[in-house]
Amino acid sequence: MRHSMQYNRKNIVSRLLARCKPMRDESGNAIVEFTLLMAFALLPLVLGVSDLAPILYGSIEVADAARAGALAMVQNNGSSSNVYPVVTGDMPNVTTQVSFPPVSSCADLPGAGKGGANITIPTDAKIIVCPFWLCPPPVAQTLANGYTDKQDAETACGTTPLGYAEVIVSAPLNIPFNGFGVIPSKIPLAYRSVISGGGNF
Repeated sequence: MRHSMQYNRKNIVSRLLARCKPMRDESGNAIVEFTLLMAFALLPLVLGVSDLAPILYGSIEVADAARAGALAMVQNNGSSSNVYPVVTGDMPNVTTQVSFPPVSSCADLPGAGKGGANITIPTDAKIIVCPFWLCPPPVAQTLANGYTDKQDAETACGTTPLGYAEVIVSAPLNIPFNGFGVIPSKIPLAYRSVISGGGNF
């Protein structure tokens, strides 16, 4: 009788262990599946975000720098002498990887300086300043028909023309992972800002 009870107990224990074993196997499979999901799905997502973040932040810096440069030009009565330090100082993250040459004039960029109707945005690192002038109302004049010389504007308008500061900033930004070859290793960022200075310059 004792032998049969011991045998039954062993039977019960072995059955319980047999039932628990598949559960242990399934939990192991779930961990392996989750690890593979992390490796093949979440890792590219993280790398993609790490690519997009510098692009978005760099574009914000370039836009702010162009606006700051145009505003500095207006405050300096149309002079571009302080544009370079203002622009480069306003985009510290971009300037750590992009070296900008001295400020260029609007003659270096076709279409600039007249409101840029047919403007060609550069893809290399440039800071371009273009003061231009328009006749005040009631003379109908669009930005694309402005004057790059103030004396020409005064002669054509017959009065004091309105001055505008145009600053164009372009910067090719390096992309660290470049989306595993999906996106280029360099993204050209550019922004153009035009601010009215009125009759002050």
